[in-house]
Amino acid sequence: MTDPSHPRPLRVAVVGAGAIARSSHLPSLARLAPRVEVVALVDVDLDRAKTLAADAGVPACYSDVDEMLAREQPDLVTLATPPVAHRAAAVAALRAGAWVWCEKPPALSLADYDAISAHEREGGPYAAYVFQHRFGSAATHLREQVRQGTLGRPLVGVCHTLWYRGPDYFQVPWRGRWETEGGGPTMGHGIHQMDLLLDILGDWDEVQAIAATLDRDTETEDLSAALVRFPGGAVVSVLNSLLSPRETSYLRFDFTDATVEVEHLYGYDNSHWRTTPAGHVEPDRASGWAPADDEASSHYVQLRGLVDCMERGVRPPASGADGRRVLELVAAIYRAAHERRPVTRAEMTGDAPFYRSMHDVAPAAAATGGLTVVDDDRCVVVRAGGVDLARYVYRPDTPAAEAPKPYLHPIRTLDGAIVSGFRPSDHRWHKGLQMTLSHVSGQNFWGGPSYVHGEGYQWLDNLGRIESVALTARAGADDVTLAERLRWTTADGRLWLEEDRTQRFHGVDPEVGCWVLDFTTSLVNVGGQDLHLGSPTTHGRPAAGYTGWFWRGPRSFTGGRVFGPELDSADELMGAVSPWVAYSGQHDDVDGGATLLAFAGTSTADVPLRWFARSDPFPVLAPSPAYDEEIVLAPGDTLGLTHRHVIVGHRCKRDEAERLARRFALHP
Repeated sequence: MTDPSHPRPLRVAVVGAGAIARSSHLPSLARLAPRVEVVALVDVDLDRAKTLAADAGVPACYSDVDEMLAREQPDLVTLATPPVAHRAAAVAALRAGAWVWCEKPPALSLADYDAISAHEREGGPYAAYVFQHRFGSAATHLREQVRQGTLGRPLVGVCHTLWYRGPDYFQVPWRGRWETEGGGPTMGHGIHQMDLLLDILGDWDEVQAIAATLDRDTETEDLSAALVRFPGGAVVSVLNSLLSPRETSYLRFDFTDATVEVEHLYGYDNSHWRTTPAGHVEPDRASGWAPADDEASSHYVQLRGLVDCMERGVRPPASGADGRRVLELVAAIYRAAHERRPVTRAEMTGDAPFYRSMHDVAPAAAATGGLTVVDDDRCVVVRAGGVDLARYVYRPDTPAAEAPKPYLHPIRTLDGAIVSGFRPSDHRWHKGLQMTLSHVSGQNFWGGPSYVHGEGYQWLDNLGRIESVALTARAGADDVTLAERLRWTTADGRLWLEEDRTQRFHGVDPEVGCWVLDFTTSLVNVGGQDLHLGSPTTHGRPAAGYTGWFWRGPRSFTGGRVFGPELDSADELMGAVSPWVAYSGQHDDVDGGATLLAFAGTSTADVPLRWFARSDPFPVLAPSPAYDEEIVLAPGDTLGLTHRHVIVGHRCKRDEAERLARRFALHP
């Protein structure tokens, strides 16, 4: 890809089949032929993708980005989707080795932007963002004039995006919502002019702002106003509106020797620009200020430059720190408006408010005992108040011998005591709470040695992996939901199972001292052959039916009390069918103890859920879907499981456990 005499066109896939793909992405790519060829179109609405593909002559259509990446192996992926989909698609493309060109806004937050950037590699692939207003010849010329000091020192500026979006515009479900659009006109509309402002003047230093929702029925603002100060002292007024019937995009730069203005709507050429010399400037000097070229701003011009960079293997403009700068200003405007004080660029650090969301709700959630979520592109942390209740590691750094897979650890009570164990010396592959299967047609997704009938435990070359390919974290009013797509691949790289997994954290009750975790999964056999799901017990070892949603407790819970509604010990519960099991243990590092109240839930298999339960020599608990009977999953068939855990911050006696079991019972 770095050879200027590239022997073949660059393979391009377009994700999103809406208006911007039709009007801008595909026409721009067509103008770049034969340097590029569009090989695929992706949209969640496959029919819409097929319609656009037929109109544009695109040979292949998909409804799933990962499937497209695996089959088409594109060099470049352009993203023309709603903002909520940017991060997952960009990360997937970069991980597959494809460059990315993504519509604005780049991501829903600075944290998401940084997560995307973390998947870039030196020499490519890189992720660049659609800020096409930078690339017209007039803006390029002005940028060079500022660099050379041709017009004097910048003093005053105006950056206005005054657009009109009526109520009908917000009938599209993802618009006007923090979790899907990321913000209002500050984020999704004025970002183009603000990017051009920063491209001309450079880094900003301090911002004061207000933001309001004056007229539209939206979660996000419909108006923001800011004063931005630059390191050299220049001050720029920034106004972003969706309430302005006479629409305009207007920038003005007042230098010591001239005023430069551009007024347009969605794009410009040289005719939209005006330069007014100061009274003291000689006419001969001013006559040389006009740009020599007249190339309009457009998607095509930026994309042409991106393809140049791809062929040379260099970072393109509007990527990395250069693309991040305007998103940082957007976050600072929201923060300054929220905190009602000036915010400096130096304050916009990775642990600061508004780094992980343009709508910082964590303080309010903490005050009410609600739940918040933080995602750093490797793990998700669910919090209640000041306590990290659970850390879900969905991209683990796990040795192959431990069958890499996502896991929950540490898991804590509301008062912060840990109720999960991690990589104990007796079983390094035990990691908190995790979904796993010990025997799948000879493959081991559990980790460690496999039980072989008549031979005992043997280390075999059969250790598979469970890989997260897409995860979305959503914080509601009183819950956090993680929705995830996973792939189960064998030791030799065959894809056998695809999984849709949901985890819901909810039910925070400070009075009782408990919270609730619901787990639901659908496992589909995509391996093209019958899959036999079993356990060591189905292979001949008694009382070893471990498989499924498996909890390993902390070592201090060894010897803890285990009981169900009718049975009163781990030995009695081993292999039993019971709607729930309570495991109470004592903490090591803090006073008191805790209880894990686990509900068996449901399985779509004909095989009953039976408990795998031990308190000695170590604490473990799992509702096993294939304890002593195999499940045969035919090609295309699905195994569905639903389970619940209630984490209680003290040791429950039987009567309390029974009350909680009635309260939190899972009903089919």
